[in-house]
Amino acid sequence: MAKVGSSGDVIHLGVLALMITAVIIGAEIGTTGAVFLGCGVLVLTLSALLIVHLSARGDLAFFLLVPTIISAFQNAYLAPFSELITASTLQVVIVVNFLYAIAIYVLLAMLEGRALPNPTRKLTRRVNTLLLLTILYGFGTMLLFGANLQGAIASARNLVAPMLFLLIGLYASRVTQLTRYLRYLVWLGIAAIIFGFIEANTPGFWQGLGLQGLWEKKGIGVIPGLGVPKNFFASEQIVPGEFIRRMAGPFADPVNFGTFLFAVFVAAWYLKSRVAQILTAVAIVLAVSKGALLGVLTFIAVWTIKFRSRFEAFLAVGAVAIVGIYFFLFTQSSSTGSTAAHVSGLFAAFTEVVAHPLGRGFGSTGVLSGLFTEEGSESGSNILESGLGTVIGQLGIPGILIYAVFFVTIVRTIRHLPGTRERALGYSLTFAFIFNMAFNEVALSPNSCAPYFIALGLLIGTTTNAEPTLTARLDRKAMYT
Repeated sequence: MAKVGSSGDVIHLGVLALMITAVIIGAEIGTTGAVFLGCGVLVLTLSALLIVHLSARGDLAFFLLVPTIISAFQNAYLAPFSELITASTLQVVIVVNFLYAIAIYVLLAMLEGRALPNPTRKLTRRVNTLLLLTILYGFGTMLLFGANLQGAIASARNLVAPMLFLLIGLYASRVTQLTRYLRYLVWLGIAAIIFGFIEANTPGFWQGLGLQGLWEKKGIGVIPGLGVPKNFFASEQIVPGEFIRRMAGPFADPVNFGTFLFAVFVAAWYLKSRVAQILTAVAIVLAVSKGALLGVLTFIAVWTIKFRSRFEAFLAVGAVAIVGIYFFLFTQSSSTGSTAAHVSGLFAAFTEVVAHPLGRGFGSTGVLSGLFTEEGSESGSNILESGLGTVIGQLGIPGILIYAVFFVTIVRTIRHLPGTRERALGYSLTFAFIFNMAFNEVALSPNSCAPYFIALGLLIGTTTNAEPTLTARLDRKAMYT
């Protein structure tokens, strides 16, 4: 079991702040070399601290949270310097969290992979195989169909992120406490919510920080005169002609913020932190996050099935379905078309798979890929806004099979966890992500999915490590799968 104690992590947080400062200084200098140096210093310094911490058998919860910390505050600390950062330099800076995640994955695989219990090790082998197949097939078909390389790399980052972060959680599970990671996640969530209350109630907050320049260099348009993206305002109109300003949090993106908030919500529930759970629920409402709302409905269904009688569960699931249908109908009648775009993006994928059953490779479809094309479109594809649609459009039937095996593996493993709360946490995170991914491309982003799959990896791995009976059960099951 890993050593517990958070005093050292305060120092690590300070080091992270210094390293982020180094990245900003590199970006201000304006040369690619300086940016790479700043990002390299950040990744190498944190990796070195991780190795030292791991050699002392210290808990790695803070290090696993670093990608989410960077994601949460990245736009807030880069916006003031947006005028000094070139567009090409910015593309390097915004992936530093993912570069660090790759470094964690490599280090943990090398240092912890062979020491994992047999069932966990077998699970990592399966997920690693799926990860490798995704990379090889996605880039192979990209070369075949000739998609834009930069867009392909950006798409690959999203499509492999769930597998990468699950592996990080699994590899770290022998030396990391799930409850500590979730506690840190809740603390980060509270800090983000406080930031959100401030930005949402301070006129001209983001304009003063220079968010408009940052978004434009990312290739994302802003509302003329307001300097913020369109998604800062809900597409639904409660009062005709009026659009609600959404809480964007430090993410400066209500969609990413809402996805993050649901992970915080279920973490607070698991830790029995009622105050944090209520605070997060309020923030989800203020963010007007349909993805987070879908997650909460999923959680309610899972909770009643696991903790209430069958009759109560039946009533609750029926109520959840009615609320979901009513909300969908409401958005159809009061929205400017945002919800319809998410739904049509999913259905377009199933139409397109008939014409392109093998997919068209990384970078060929989706909103993210469109940012890297000269036209800003999706190469003739009608797949928009849907993460699952992006998987189908880029990887075709092989992609559907890879992702199906991935999620079935997770669900079947969760089913054998011994604790009811553990199973409820696992199912809530998994199915909430699947439903969100079906209608939201952003769900696949490392900025969104990291806490979901790191928590799932820790949940599965630590439970397997701690439960000999579960280990034996999974070993017997592995003989027949």
